[in-house]
Amino acid sequence: MFLFNLLMFILTLNVFIVDSDAAGCNIGEKVKELPSGHTVCEPCGEGTFQATPKKSKRCDGCMTCYIESGSVVKEKCTTVKNTVCGCRDGFVPRSKDSSYCKCDIGSGLQNGVCSKCKEGYFTKEINAQCQKWKDCKSAGIKQAGSSTSDVVCNEMINDSQTTVAPTTITKVFSSLSTTRRPHEGAPTQKTPSSTTTTTVQRPNVITPTQPTSIHIGTAILILGIAGLLGLTAMTCKMHVTHCWQSKPAVQSKDSLCRRPVEESGDSSESSLKLNPEP
Repeated sequence: MFLFNLLMFILTLNVFIVDSDAAGCNIGEKVKELPSGHTVCEPCGEGTFQATPKKSKRCDGCMTCYIESGSVVKEKCTTVKNTVCGCRDGFVPRSKDSSYCKCDIGSGLQNGVCSKCKEGYFTKEINAQCQKWKDCKSAGIKQAGSSTSDVVCNEMINDSQTTVAPTTITKVFSSLSTTRRPHEGAPTQKTPSSTTTTTVQRPNVITPTQPTSIHIGTAILILGIAGLLGLTAMTCKMHVTHCWQSKPAVQSKDSLCRRPVEESGDSSESSLKLNPEP
């Protein structure tokens, strides 16, 4: 009976020792299991930490401060606490733990230094260089610029569009000089002419270029056809007139040729008539 009680006491003590080893790891330590099955506590390795006591076989990794983004190490990492990061002058946090920083809009980044844009310059993106405000020149400023926005100029027509200058239309109304017939004995009165000029300003009109070559070709074709038809009509008219005039001329020629034949056939009678016998 004594031996049995002793065995139970040893087993209970062994379990208590094992449990106490695993639960007794302090901050900055982790649980390590031995080949015998027992567990012990050992310190966290370099670059790791354990901020609270817990039954874990590994420690947490230390946070990295990304210097290229503008972050710097404020407090180094130890076995019991994590790294503390911060942002350099001019930079603002991009993450809650400041492990990432940024050069915000309104500030310019030059050679790793972030500073506010001076008067006349601006940035609309993070981690960018300051840009100069636009020069509106004669167009005029519609909205002033700031450190985060460019100057807005008055509306200007694009160079690709055709701009027609304002057209001035001048209408002249001239009254004719009239001479009124005065009463008898009164001098002649002449009404002087008056000229009225009205100027109308037309707004700028943007008109696309019309394909004038098509209209010119069509006009030339129409003129050519009209000329060809006119030439044909004149030729036909001349031909008909010539035929009409030449037909009577042939008949008259034939009549002239027949008269000598008749006279030659009646020569004896004619001679007798001309020279009658006594």
